[in-house]
Amino acid sequence: MSKSFKDLTIKDAFMFAAVMVDPDQCRPFLEMVLGMDIVDLHVVTEKTMVYHPQYHGIRLDVLAEEERRTAMKRQ
Repeated sequence: MSKSFKDLTIKDAFMFAAVMVDPDQCRPFLEMVLGMDIVDLHVVTEKTMVYHPQYHGIRLDVLAEEERRTAMKRQ
């Protein structure tokens, strides 16, 4: 089933990835959810992780990594 662009919401995989791939839009969302400041953010959509060929891998809709791995906890 296909939808027109105007009918897409953040729940649709395409729209979720389109919004979250932009660090300027992804950062405030993650800061709100995690309750911490994020300095530098690197975002990858539809990241597949397979650690061993005999096991199932996983596919992440969005992988967001803080590049410096430093975050200050909000008070």
